Amino acid sequence: PIDLPPEALAGPLSARLATARRLAETHGWRRLMEAYRPITLDLWRTAADAERARFLRHLRPWWDVHRHRLAPEIAAELDRLLVERRLTVRAGRIRNVEAFARTAALHLTTRDGPQTLSAPWLIDCTGPGHDATTAPLTADLIAQGRARLAASGLGLDLDQAGRVLHADGTPDLDLYVLGPPARAAFWETVAVPDIRQRIEALAARLTA
Repeated sequence: PIDLPPEALAGPLSARLATARRLAETHGWRRLMEAYRPITLDLWRTAADAERARFLRHLRPWWDVHRHRLAPEIAAELDRLLVERRLTVRAGRIRNVEAFARTAALHLTTRDGPQTLSAPWLIDCTGPGHDATTAPLTADLIAQGRARLAASGLGLDLDQAGRVLHADGTPDLDLYVLGPPARAAFWETVAVPDIRQRIEALAARLTA
């Protein structure tokens, strides 16, 4: 395993990123990600709101791609579909979606300008959303003052036990959040092993 030097764990985010790149060039990015895995939660917990915001704004896509990578078998199947031209990949930002009787139109903004894709089916595979104001349950909790939004924008604000924080910052004694909606507090809580650890910790707390 890689022993991460102090400059990879503290200091300005840009300096830590430069150190991480040097380590990846020497040891490979897979070993680097494995070295970060056991300390990711501590790094996230100790990061200031401004530092978290910079990470989410500039590094989140790169982290997600390298941390939650495809199994080799799935990657091979995708490569085969690309070669057979049964699958195409396009980069862009979604502007809006229109639904018609038999098709759906996806309007994109790409580097080459606006594009529209039409298909019989449109499947959203972008993962769970984090806007707690759009879901009826969480929006109602916020309206009642029983919850508030996290500064990171990753959903509800939680304490380190996963309890929902009221508008005044006090924790709700009966309301906990697990899984992807808890990313504001724990960041890495998407993969099954991470969620299982949170469930075990919560079960131990509730039965103590």
